[in-house]
Amino acid sequence: MYVGARQRRTWHIGRLGLQMYTERMYTETSSGRRLTGFALLAAGILLSAQALFMYLAQTPPSDVAGVQAWISSGKQSLMMANELLFFAAGAMATALIGLYKLLAKNALVLATVGCSFLGIATVLQFVLCIIQGRLVYPVFSQVLTGENMVL
Repeated sequence: MYVGARQRRTWHIGRLGLQMYTERMYTETSSGRRLTGFALLAAGILLSAQALFMYLAQTPPSDVAGVQAWISSGKQSLMMANELLFFAAGAMATALIGLYKLLAKNALVLATVGCSFLGIATVLQFVLCIIQGRLVYPVFSQVLTGENMVL
């Protein structure tokens, strides 16, 4: 986002004597930086809260009956963790776009590589959100039971 142009005047000694060059410098607004920073901060807070809710749910057991009991006992905690993961992934996607726009001007290759890794992590967060949500929420009024739940 470019607000306006400032002019910078520089003096150079050339063949014809002292010459003045006028360059137009475009100033970038800080709203893009603020939005990116806010999105990164929100993603970090949401992921920390999601980790806290997953900690409260404790580790899942390996047997089928134990997994069913674990889900029924910690259903509220798992639901909150799933919702927080969804919003954290959305905030991470917003931060990814803003970071690329800010960093691609100076180091295109490094920005592309770094944002690619962050994009892969964001996609994995959305996939994890779908898998975890299927454990907690019924789809078409069908609740997972038995051997399907352990997979």
